[in-house]
Amino acid sequence: MNGSLLGHLAHRFGVRREPVATAAVCHIVGQHARARAALVQLLADGTVPAQARERVTFATEVHDANDGGITDLEGRVDGLTWFVVEGKFGAPLQPVQPVGYAERLQDGGSLLFVCPDQRIPALAAQLTDRVDEAGIRANNAAWHTDEAGTRWLGLSRQRRLGLTSWGRLLHALKGRDAADSAEFALLSDIHQLEGLVAQFEREVSQWTAAELTTGGTGLTFAKAVHAADDLCALVSDELGIPLPSRHPQWWKSPSGTLSPADYLDWYGALFDLPDGKLAAAFEPVKWGTEGFPSPLTLSINPRGLTHDAAQRVRSAYLRMADAATDRLREMLDHPPLVARTSEYGWWELPVPLRPDLTAQEARDDMAVTVKQVLAPLREL
Repeated sequence: MNGSLLGHLAHRFGVRREPVATAAVCHIVGQHARARAALVQLLADGTVPAQARERVTFATEVHDANDGGITDLEGRVDGLTWFVVEGKFGAPLQPVQPVGYAERLQDGGSLLFVCPDQRIPALAAQLTDRVDEAGIRANNAAWHTDEAGTRWLGLSRQRRLGLTSWGRLLHALKGRDAADSAEFALLSDIHQLEGLVAQFEREVSQWTAAELTTGGTGLTFAKAVHAADDLCALVSDELGIPLPSRHPQWWKSPSGTLSPADYLDWYGALFDLPDGKLAAAFEPVKWGTEGFPSPLTLSINPRGLTHDAAQRVRSAYLRMADAATDRLREMLDHPPLVARTSEYGWWELPVPLRPDLTAQEARDDMAVTVKQVLAPLREL
């Protein structure tokens, strides 16, 4: 999948998403006074003294011995914390969040969580539960949205808990349209960070049960392509078959195809087995049809095998379908799979994906599924 240069470097060197993105925000507000003023304006309300607004400096990865946590970004004056910005993509809330971080704040300070748009409702519910459990919500306070689209919840001691998207945060840092070279440099920096964030957000592979069973387009389609990348890598590891450098890739329909039923476009990799071939794929045409409650499929082609070898592989395929059924029942309460052979001779089954998991959680769960479903092949 094509992505930003910063995204490529982040993956190349194995860095974590959240610290990279918030460190980039810190760099931008440190280099550009206009962005710094915009961030302070976003975070500060009327209770923050003007002196604090003017003198605040931002730092990343701030450790506090009292709570043991490390905040992504803090705004401080004379060693006192007025603002905390915590970035999220797929990472879950840590035990110290948000209560421990809120306790770092001066009276009137703000704690802002930044996450992908689609994660805001669930994260708001989690934050509310933790705030209420700790008893630090302000009397009669409820979530409200300001002019910038940031959601805020009042806490005790005039502090605030906020929640916004990466897109809204970066839009706020831009301010007015660029009018000189300094502002052009700011927009250039933000543009690069927008590319990084877009790539990271595509990799938050969180599915709803409805998406898995009905299919999708746009960002949902892109998410399926990314999930296929993970599937191919996991299959390669599990079977001990190297993934050729040109894979995964789009495999096109044969030239001269006229009938819609003959379009075979799929994205993924083809593995040579001792007996037959295995395709790990994202198949858009099948996704959401009966028996395919997943964008991902595993298919075996026994073409060219002797009768006895084909029977052995067929037996393994049926056991693979049983393993996939067990996972689908667990994840989506799906009825048993019916073993099927396509008109082109492939034995097919969907790869179960669990809804409501993000990022590394989703990949870890897929790894368990791949291990269980491919076990019969490994036993041949």
